[in-house]
Amino acid sequence: SLTARLCTIGAVAMRSFAFVIALSPFAYGAERSILALAEQTRLRGQGAAKPEVVFVGSTGCDAQGCVDRPETQRIVGAMQVETDGALKMLPSLGGDVETLPVWFEVSAGPVKGEGCMFVSRPVQDDILAVPYGPNGKMNLPGTSFYSGGHHPVHTSIVSSGGQDYLLVANYNGGGHTAHDEGASVASFRIVDDCQLRLANVVDHYGSSVDPGRQTAAHAHSITGGPNSSAYACDLGTDHIVVYSLGFEDGELNETGRIKTTAGCGPRHLAVHPTERFVFVVCEMTQGVLVFEVGDAPEELSIVQEVSLFGAGVSPTWGKASEILMLPDGSAVYVSNRGTWNTVTVFAVDESGRLSPRQQVLAPAYPRGMALVQNSSVLLVAGQMSGEVASFRIVEGGQLEPAALLREADGVPPNPGAFGVERF
Repeated sequence: SLTARLCTIGAVAMRSFAFVIALSPFAYGAERSILALAEQTRLRGQGAAKPEVVFVGSTGCDAQGCVDRPETQRIVGAMQVETDGALKMLPSLGGDVETLPVWFEVSAGPVKGEGCMFVSRPVQDDILAVPYGPNGKMNLPGTSFYSGGHHPVHTSIVSSGGQDYLLVANYNGGGHTAHDEGASVASFRIVDDCQLRLANVVDHYGSSVDPGRQTAAHAHSITGGPNSSAYACDLGTDHIVVYSLGFEDGELNETGRIKTTAGCGPRHLAVHPTERFVFVVCEMTQGVLVFEVGDAPEELSIVQEVSLFGAGVSPTWGKASEILMLPDGSAVYVSNRGTWNTVTVFAVDESGRLSPRQQVLAPAYPRGMALVQNSSVLLVAGQMSGEVASFRIVEGGQLEPAALLREADGVPPNPGAFGVERF
């Protein structure tokens, strides 16, 4: 039966990153060895004209049986990504950031190849601002800035009034909130030499239906939206909290909040680049919510709720993690950790609705993803397998496996975060 076949494939996914499964749609097709396909890619040509440097960081353990290794998890690795997806570690460009680097955000400088990298360090409750030079090397040790709360897990850069701001989501308590009582978001002005100046901190409070994970607010991301707005996903309260960003001061001011499906656990979101749609990944229910944006950024109306599982398939244990969208808005990619360990490709139609195009097996516990090489290559980090895989994006946004790097090749243990530099 289809269900039995899905269970078998899920078990295989937990053991190794060895196959790619195509959906037609969500009807599993032929299985192909990723290593064989990667070899075919290598033979087609290795001479990429414009390699790209990408940093990869450890996000620590997030599952039973995993043992943290703080002395090596603190090392940021650097790798070269070719246009065909070929990967190579660059040991000379990485560095020690002293603790877990769970998220990276890059701000390009006025000189090509130079800029600032902002590293979220939840153990330190800070953002580490690190300049990088034209050779792509991080100029450590960098400067530490208090994040405005506890456990910063996500940042994004937005502009308002011609000024760039770094927005921060703190998974736990705000600047004046008890550690276990809520969460916060913060706005920082980015000034010369990669320095940050605090604009303001806004606390989140509340709870939702899951007694294990939703007894308090947990801001998991904050992402720029239309018209100098920002959308904060609060996993603990099942809300998308909408903010405006002050034109002159960069302060965050709440303009609305939208309740998601109970128990959804909104984690990250993607904003359509040209149309008025927002796509939210639900970590806990392992699905995606599609919202249409009205005349104002806070006017969100639900268009669709779609599962990461096929029709008739009961969800099993897992935690959906990342969501990315192609720059032309034609496809969405969603990763799912746990029993399945997959990346699902959705096509996007004119109404913003999603239809499943493909699903591929990923390295175990695919937490982080990144689009690189002008969005022609997708990188996926396996938090439990210690692997980074690359996929070439082909016709219709579908994925074709390209390469795989492991800890033995220099990948940090428990990888889950990518920092992208473009030259």
